[in-house]
Amino acid sequence: MAVSGVAGKKLVREEKDVAEIRRPTQERGRQKFEVILDTVDQFLQTREPADIGIYDIAEALGTSPPSVYHFFPTVSLVFVALAERYLEMFRRVDTILPGPFASWQQLLDEQCNQMLKVFEGNSAVRKVILGVGYSSEIRSRDLENNRILAQHVLDGFRAHFVVPEIPGLLDRFIEMSAINDAIWALYLHQDGRLTDHAKEIASRARVAYLRTVLPEYLATK
Repeated sequence: MAVSGVAGKKLVREEKDVAEIRRPTQERGRQKFEVILDTVDQFLQTREPADIGIYDIAEALGTSPPSVYHFFPTVSLVFVALAERYLEMFRRVDTILPGPFASWQQLLDEQCNQMLKVFEGNSAVRKVILGVGYSSEIRSRDLENNRILAQHVLDGFRAHFVVPEIPGLLDRFIEMSAINDAIWALYLHQDGRLTDHAKEIASRARVAYLRTVLPEYLATK
C-alpha cells in the first residue's frame, strides 16, 4: 500500500534520520556512544521518552549538546539506537527450555514468560518497544525481531514435540508474536504495567491463534 501525505513525509523523515546516526568506529567514540544510551536508559526508568531532550542528556553527562548531536542529530535517533540494544536482549532469550512439557500450550507460555521477564525487569524496555510513541523505524525493527524470535520459538517446539510440516508455519508464529505484542502494548498503555489479567489475555490469544494451524495435541519426543 502506498504511503502518502503527512504519514509519507513522516516516514521519509524518519528513514533519513536513521541514516544520520553516526556510529563510531574508534573505541573512545564507541564508549561515549554507549554512555549516551546508558544515560537515556536511566532517564527512562522514571521519565517518559517525550520528556527527554538532547540538552537533558548533555547536562547529565556534563558535556555540551553538540557532543551528543555528533552521534544523534535528533533525540528520536537515541531511542532507535536503544531499541536496537533492547531487541538484541530478546534475541538472547533462551526459548529451547529443558522441560519436560505436557503440551505445546504449556511450552509456549513458558517461552513467552522468558521474554516477559525482559519487559518486567526494565521499564525503559517497555516504554521504547511497547510504548505508544515509538517511531515507524522502531516498529519496523521490532517486526523484524519478531521474525527472529518466532523462529526461536518454533525451534523450541521442535526440540520437544513432533511438529508436522505445515506450509507457512513460521509465518503463523510471526503473526502470533505480533498479536501478543499488540495485547501487551494495549494493557501497558491502559494500566501502566502488565497485570496478571493482561498476561492471561495474551496467553489465550497466542494459543487460540496457533490452534488455527496446529493440532490440539502434539506427540512428545
